[in-house]
Amino acid sequence: MTRMKLTWLGNRGPEKETSQTFKIILLIVIASIIFSGFQLLSANVSPFANSSPFATLNVLIWNDSFLYQIFMTTLSLYTIIIIARTRAYIRAKYKIPEKQCGGCEDYCCALFCQCCTVTQMACHTTDYQVISAAYCTPDGRKTTVIEV
Repeated sequence: MTRMKLTWLGNRGPEKETSQTFKIILLIVIASIIFSGFQLLSANVSPFANSSPFATLNVLIWNDSFLYQIFMTTLSLYTIIIIARTRAYIRAKYKIPEKQCGGCEDYCCALFCQCCTVTQMACHTTDYQVISAAYCTPDGRKTTVIEV
């Protein structure tokens, strides 16, 4: 998304906002991992047991996993929406027509095969034969220096 100058909501935006996309999405991923850990801990803790304050807080926060289910549903919907918006932006930019699903192809791809859709978008926006991929970089590519 950063490579395509999109915000964390999947919309085109000014460089000041789009430069923060990777950081914001990384924070969302970290939060989901932490909250998933809370859910795993609360599954093993009885609210009536004499346990640590952290475990008691954990049970109170998740309240039999209702809040956890709301959080995970929201996260899933967010993931589908930003993948579909990013795919739609790439299709519009490169003038790639829809072929299936009568106007909702981007959402169908984002819903039914997220990993394939993300891989397809990454391959379409960079020639990985020329530029190598890299972790934790602003746009997912290794920085290359062109000698003059």
